[in-house]
Amino acid sequence: MTPVASQFGVKFLPKWIPQLGGEFLPEFREGHFVLGVSTAPGASIDEMRRIGEQVSKALLANPHIATVEQQIGRAELGEDTWGPHKSEFHVDLKPLTSDEAEGVSDEIRKTLENIPGIQFEILTFLGDRIGESISGETSPVVVNIFGENLDVLDQKAAEVARALEGVPGAAEVEVKSPPGAPRIAVRLRAAELMAFGLRPVDALEAVETAYEGAVVGQIYRDNEVNDIAVTLDAGDRKNPEDIGALILSSVGGQRVPLRMVADVFRTEGRFSILHDGARRRQTITCNPTRDVQSFVADARRILTEKVALPKGVYLEFAGAAEAQRAAARELLLHAAIAAVGIVLC
Repeated sequence: MTPVASQFGVKFLPKWIPQLGGEFLPEFREGHFVLGVSTAPGASIDEMRRIGEQVSKALLANPHIATVEQQIGRAELGEDTWGPHKSEFHVDLKPLTSDEAEGVSDEIRKTLENIPGIQFEILTFLGDRIGESISGETSPVVVNIFGENLDVLDQKAAEVARALEGVPGAAEVEVKSPPGAPRIAVRLRAAELMAFGLRPVDALEAVETAYEGAVVGQIYRDNEVNDIAVTLDAGDRKNPEDIGALILSSVGGQRVPLRMVADVFRTEGRFSILHDGARRRQTITCNPTRDVQSFVADARRILTEKVALPKGVYLEFAGAAEAQRAAARELLLHAAIAAVGIVLC
């Protein structure tokens, strides 16, 4: 018997059954690539713009590439929830022959591998949209780890990512919500607040207004309604050391700097916490350079050997690979029903 999966869903098949590779989605050749490029959480838009210039210059040196367009940040109500540390590049190719187009993705991958400090994934526009509709992620191989403790999820996600990088054909392995995003924490001191006649809610609202902005009114122009927001000047919000100097006003009119009533310090956090069905999860994605079916079979075996999951933590494969398995099971079931029907007739 040959093992093809384990605590991650292993089943055993007879050796005489041929294990053929396969893909759920064909390789799309649209003359256009979507590159997802990310760096350390907490990177600013200015830093991503600098990296974008470096990436664009390197890509445009390729004679097969016509244009490169970078998209940084997101709209206020945009569908993409990533932070400013992640950016998308839209790469349009020149008219190419079939043989030339086949190797362009490998050329782009080699170019991006020479740029330090970034993670990336290379997708086609159609493959990107189909992948998101299947699993919520763009990559064909998705590993979701579920549990309650975020620190444990982060630790196991790092172990899974390292294990996947050791699978032959692995490329663009990425933890989707890595920890380590820099934060500034404000911890109020109750005794000092009372001494200066300040309420906690007033202090917190002042910090929120200064650094996040607060809507204080509206202006009407013809049939348009626009909010009027108040916030600190952009230049005054750049230096974290200036947060403690923010002036608070008490009910009696006394003006007190924030550092007199609160501890202001640097810490780390997460730019997003992923959930699925009310369960916390961490996600690792991969774009293999060989057929997805055989890659996932190897990945299941290696994860079984190298990653030990504590009680209450479990993982699931998703993406195009799992969609292919489900489609294959359904096809086999329908074929069996049809065969029985033919025999009975």
